Amino acid sequence: MVYATGWNAIKGYKYFYNNGCGLYQKVIGLALNKNIRTTQLPKLEPHMSEEDFKELTRALETNWTGLDHIDKHVYVKMFGYESVHDYYDKCSVAQDIAAIKVPTFGLGSVDDPICGDHAIPFADIEAKDGNVFLASSINGGHACHMTGSFNPQTFVQEPCMMFLNFMEAKLDCDVTTKY
Repeated sequence: MVYATGWNAIKGYKYFYNNGCGLYQKVIGLALNKNIRTTQLPKLEPHMSEEDFKELTRALETNWTGLDHIDKHVYVKMFGYESVHDYYDKCSVAQDIAAIKVPTFGLGSVDDPICGDHAIPFADIEAKDGNVFLASSINGGHACHMTGSFNPQTFVQEPCMMFLNFMEAKLDCDVTTKY
């Protein structure tokens, strides 16, 4: 199962960076920046060269723009990508949909400010021999499928359980018909 998946980061990142005049990516990026700087960086230091540690520290200390800065100055170097474009291309699932051999359920939302429906490869998912099952709600934001006004509850588990029950019933049926 995949949840709030960045199906096509190349199509999605410009939308995300500019959504809400860039405020959303800035808030998320600066919060992530603080977490990396205060929680992760001290744990990484013993495993890094002094030069790499100083460079990463400097990149995090000079981040005033948000997630775009982390992508460009932290993730590209940390994970050995050639560029931000290379990073987005390789972290996208879209080009590999046909290679998915195990039934996989994906849940997303049309109003997802990070990976909205414009970046979902519907044609590939709907292919005749495809193994990806996609459910997409109209509202849900990014990983925030909630219901209820006074006592909000998540409902992500409901479609996931429906998929698992369907697959279990399908497996039981296939096993019974083979004997």
